[in-house]
Amino acid sequence: LQKYDDCARYARLALGEDGKQPYQAHYLLGAALAKMKKRKAAQKALQRYIELNPNIDKTQKPIVAFTSNNDVNLVVRRTTPGVDIEKRLKYTPEELAEGRELIKALVKEESVRLRLTQEEIAVLLEYIAQAYGKKAPEMIADFLADREKTYEKVKTTLGRESRLPREKLGKLAAADNSPVTTEALLSMLEPSEALKRLEALKDSHPQVARYHYLLGRYYMSNPKKFGKKAMKRFELAIGFDKGNALYHYALAYACLKMHDQAKM
Repeated sequence: LQKYDDCARYARLALGEDGKQPYQAHYLLGAALAKMKKRKAAQKALQRYIELNPNIDKTQKPIVAFTSNNDVNLVVRRTTPGVDIEKRLKYTPEELAEGRELIKALVKEESVRLRLTQEEIAVLLEYIAQAYGKKAPEMIADFLADREKTYEKVKTTLGRESRLPREKLGKLAAADNSPVTTEALLSMLEPSEALKRLEALKDSHPQVARYHYLLGRYYMSNPKKFGKKAMKRFELAIGFDKGNALYHYALAYACLKMHDQAKM
């Protein structure tokens, strides 16, 4: 059970002193404790996850259960809290909704698509529009007029090395506070090309924790084969940015995922 004890330790490190954020770490802690047959402690961690998760409807009583294999089984109703973004972004809600549809078609990884915030959508729209050759609202209007044609044009444009240079990608990654934005942009490319560019960014900026983190995320697409490499990247990210709970969380996730793969 030592491997799950390690996973629980990584999850606790992700939570830090206040024990609140990232709230997802409570879920990983609960999952690891459940595997160690510490169901009472697991229940407590999972209840904390439910309390802190803004996307779970608290009016409908969530159920925390465990399978015979000591896996977690949560029964919850999810909700999306309303966010007033009109004052902070220059796009109308309708434009952002259509822009999200375009980006969802381009971003290959589902988990990345789901995590994109409205602000990240706006950043990506600006970047894609530069490559497309028009302003973002005009690109969205083209998408509304002919989705298939516009999608193919954007996809082809993003595939050209000359229109998506490494320098621009590096500039965006350095300026943006969210790894999700950079990851989404990389996800629009072919995996081999995305990895090549990310490796180049990491080599030119070896002490930037975010690049190690993103490389680890790519390795986690095949945890059975690259799980150890992913964990190494997350450990390096932690070494360069010890205060970032996201990297501790990623290490805890990789630990659990890799061990689950090993059982199969």
